[in-house]
Amino acid sequence: MDIDDPHPSFASSSSSTLSDSGQTDARSVYSIGSSLDRQLIREISGRPFNALCDTYMLPAASIADFDEHNRLDLQHHILYISIDSLYAFPDRVRRALAPNDDIPPVIIDLGTGSGRWAVSMAEEFPYAEVVGLDLVPPVDITDMPLNCRFEIDDANLPMPHYTNCFNVVHCRSLEVGIKDFERLIYEIALMLRIGGIALISGGEMQLYGEDQKVLPTVPVGTPGFSWTNFYLQALLKAHEHRGSTSGEAKVSWNKWLANNPNFERTESFDILIPIGPWQKGLDLSI
Repeated sequence: MDIDDPHPSFASSSSSTLSDSGQTDARSVYSIGSSLDRQLIREISGRPFNALCDTYMLPAASIADFDEHNRLDLQHHILYISIDSLYAFPDRVRRALAPNDDIPPVIIDLGTGSGRWAVSMAEEFPYAEVVGLDLVPPVDITDMPLNCRFEIDDANLPMPHYTNCFNVVHCRSLEVGIKDFERLIYEIALMLRIGGIALISGGEMQLYGEDQKVLPTVPVGTPGFSWTNFYLQALLKAHEHRGSTSGEAKVSWNKWLANNPNFERTESFDILIPIGPWQKGLDLSI
């Protein structure tokens, strides 16, 4: 990949196919109203945050904070451009979502954020059911597909009600709010139907140069110092202080997938995403 900006960051994507799982079809459905919104959201320094999980302490993409909603939308578009698709491993995803009159395919988007990925998948697979799950409901979604809905839950908690319910489990940039990512991988295995696929991706809080080598963190005023790198390292420490395993998850989830007996055919790849000027030729009208 040709990179114009000298300080890109890595994003990683993994997939794994389920070979066995548990057995239940129970689901939970929530309707969102103003009274429930007040229970789900708390205000800190004038901005809304979720009230369910202290580990995830980025603002809530709620009706009161369109800046965060727009940030998540921008993140969605950046990742879409990076792989030129809503999902990696397209052949395996489409095979897992093949139409089935007896048992229609179901997709879940863990940590759905703005809900853009879930809505887009519902549009691409109109015969499938799509569930977006997060700590707060998404906002600013018009023309909601009939086959898409949103549910409220904390992915740090056991989710037996989702056992054996999904053909595709999508988990993107969720690690900053997860206390035990290895446990979540086992939960995902239970959520998948046999033959289903897990799509897991996330960014690394580290800058790389054009040579794809890590840029070292050096003191302020030292040659090679980067405020962006300084910020990323401070952010990583803040997440870890809150109990997040975000630093460990990116480097370990392939090992956790490989060690999980419920999965087979684990694959992964890394993408360099430029920070600052985009690569020449990319469509910037997002």
